[in-house]
Order: sequence, then structure tokens, then C-alpha cells
Amino acid sequence: MIKLAEYFLFGIIAFNQCGFLDCTQSVCVLEDAPNQCGAFCFSALRPFIDHKARTIQQWNSHGVTLNETLEKLDTIESLLQKVPLIAESTWKTEQLEGKLQKLQTEMQALQEKFESQCVYLQGMISKILLRNSYDYYELIGTRLFYIENSKILNFNDAEKTCRKLGGHLATFQNQQELTEIKEKLKEGYSYWLGINDLAKSGDYVSFASGKQPTFFHWGDSQPYNENAIDHCVSLQNYAMYVVSCSEGHPFICQADEN
Repeated sequence: MIKLAEYFLFGIIAFNQCGFLDCTQSVCVLEDAPNQCGAFCFSALRPFIDHKARTIQQWNSHGVTLNETLEKLDTIESLLQKVPLIAESTWKTEQLEGKLQKLQTEMQALQEKFESQCVYLQGMISKILLRNSYDYYELIGTRLFYIENSKILNFNDAEKTCRKLGGHLATFQNQQELTEIKEKLKEGYSYWLGINDLAKSGDYVSFASGKQPTFFHWGDSQPYNENAIDHCVSLQNYAMYVVSCSEGHPFICQADEN
């Protein structure tokens, strides 16, 4: 269609250009054929040539734009090809983070379980050690006591020794306990008991419970602090006396915390 239009246009131009020729007759007579024909052809084809030149220029311009567009499309296509890789990488990262979080939770649970087992084992070991130390104790009345007759220690060292055996220096809950223990003691000996007023003068408390004992059996004029260093209670002749904590005596331990 474009070619046909160009030929048609060329014919119209050629027809209009007959004015350059002598066309007064039915047939145009060429007096100077080469010159007349050359000038005619050039003038007739000039618009067509100019149109062609513009068309080529436009196509070239469009070609540059088309190349730029194609380059942009290639870039977009390259980016689109990377989208699945980015998505896959993001998915893998999320998976790894999830697994890491799960692993941390499992490790925390294992640590808590391990700590719980350690506490349990420590308790079992303590019970075993106490059971072994209870071999020293004997049942007197309804409670376990240990009477040390050979070691002579001050008040604090006697308490430490009782603790190593899983107990404390003893206090008595009633007269019956004291009566039953008297039969186990050596006559003429003084024994440390777990009673003192070291925290507050005149306020006698149990080493085991930190509270005032439920039973006292004071000797004559007791409790009486003869001087500032008398703060600890011993059992002498089956009665309680306040003496200096630095004195050396055998001692009585109890296994419970009462």
C-alpha cells in the first residue's frame, strides 16, 4: 500500500509538472530532452525524496528509542529472573531463623532439666551424707541425738561439728527428753547445748530454729551473766547455766531443726 501511494503521488506530481514542458499540444514536445527531463524529474521527485529522508530519519530515531527500550526490557527481565532467587533466599532465611529459635528453646529446656536434675542429685547426696552421719545419732525419746563425750570444744566449734553431722547443738522440748538424756551423760561433765543470747543480751534462742526454746531448766540464780562474755548455755549437773562461749566442753547434737 505504501509503494502504491508513492507511485500515485509521483504521477500527480509529474502531471502537474507538465507546465515546464510545452504542453499546448496534445503531446508534450521536448525541445531539450536531457535538460528538460532532468529538471522535471528532480523537481517531481524532490518532495518524495524529502519525505523518504524524513521517514528514514524518524525510523532511525525510533530505532534508537527502540534499542533503549529493548535494553530496559532486558534489564527488567534480568531483575524478574532474580525475583525467585530473592524469594527463595528470604524463605530459606526464615526457615533458618525458625530452626534457630526452636533450637534455642530446646537448649533452654535441656538446661532447665539439667539444673533440676542437679538440684535433685544434690538433695540425694545430702540425704546420703546425712543418713551416713545419722549413724552417729540414737533415738532418745522421739528424737535423734548424738552425745559427744570425748571431744572438748568451744561453743562455736561444737556447733560446727554438729552441722557436719547434719544437725545442730541440742535443745530440749520438755522435761521427759532431759530425763531420758541424763542417763546417757557422764556424771560431773558439762555439755554444750544450742542456746545462746549472742544476738541480744538476755534473749536466749535456739541455734537450730533461731527462736526461743519451748523448754528451759535453769540452775540456781540462772540465767545470770556474771560478765560480758557469758552468752552460751551448758548443761551442768542436769541444769542449764550461762557460761563463756570460749570454754571447752563436750556437747550434745540434735538431728532435726526444732
